[in-house]
Amino acid sequence: MAPVHGGTEGQHQHQGDGYSNPSDHSTIVPYRAATRRFDWARPAVRIGQESLVRGHDCEDRRALAADVEQQYSSGDAEEHRRSGGSPPQHAPTPKGETVKNVKAAAAHDRYLFDSGTDLGGAQLNYLSALLDGTTRSVLGSLTLAERPRCLEIGAGNGSVARMLAEEFSGQVMAVDLDVDHLEPSPGVEVDRYDIRDGVPAGPYDLIHTRFVLVHLPSRREIFARLIDALSPGGWLVIADMGFAGELLTAPEESDHQLWRKYYHAASRIVGPAAGHDYGWAEQVEREMYAAGLIDIAAEHLVPLARGGGPWTRYHSNLSLQAEEAFLSAGLSRAELTRFRAMLADPRFRARFFTVTYTVGQKPPR
Repeated sequence: MAPVHGGTEGQHQHQGDGYSNPSDHSTIVPYRAATRRFDWARPAVRIGQESLVRGHDCEDRRALAADVEQQYSSGDAEEHRRSGGSPPQHAPTPKGETVKNVKAAAAHDRYLFDSGTDLGGAQLNYLSALLDGTTRSVLGSLTLAERPRCLEIGAGNGSVARMLAEEFSGQVMAVDLDVDHLEPSPGVEVDRYDIRDGVPAGPYDLIHTRFVLVHLPSRREIFARLIDALSPGGWLVIADMGFAGELLTAPEESDHQLWRKYYHAASRIVGPAAGHDYGWAEQVEREMYAAGLIDIAAEHLVPLARGGGPWTRYHSNLSLQAEEAFLSAGLSRAELTRFRAMLADPRFRARFFTVTYTVGQKPPR
């Protein structure tokens, strides 16, 4: 059956040069020029390349991805289908209860996803594979001090921390709540640290954080502390996500309604109830100006997720990690199973969110 189209495939692409990786069928498209032009011409990265996540064995990453794929294509609904039964249904929780349940975690500024699980580890590896090339270009556009002192917040699997140490000769402090995926390496000091409690003693020539502040209700207080921790002439680099959902093609006509239901739950119920602010990424540039930073620039990317590619695997991973929250938001297990099957179908194309990189410099003395 031919895919059902839901939008204009080429939308946004005329607004930037972008780049695509023919092997993973994911496209990242810059769509707004900035004062500082980042080098987007760097080659796209591929999951499985040895150079992607240094210090992590390639086979280990494949095993994690295989773990995701196994859950991606299975589940209660599929098991019942094979045994001749009907998929189990989950009684929807009233929206008010959904918000109350998810807010229980947000009340303590808790992250919705757990990087200590296999799925959480796979999520970190997907982000490294998909975004490290862009992060390298952004960092490479900055004029840094010789052997800069760097702070990497939410270091995840340590790929950016190692990049700063190896490629930019940085002395790096890598912090995260969960450091199980982090190993000390030359030039990198690892510390289990909660950034909500303050910033490790600086000052720093570069502070970088990716996909962290969007998830934390206290993001503005943390932002102010990060600026205070910069040395004169130091750089703050923040990468965060915002929603920009657009379904381009779907395998079946009924998938359009499922997309709208899932997207509404993710962007309007589950995320906000957990304290996520999907408008934050667009506000960082303004916040940097208000804080007195200079040489500010922002670039917005719109990843194109194609069925079976790494971006769709990433989103399938998130849906598995947050499955209980989505069930409380009114989706059934059968719908979530169908959603993940749709993401695996090569006829699927969509844009889930934007990624915004914003940089600013503290004025030199």
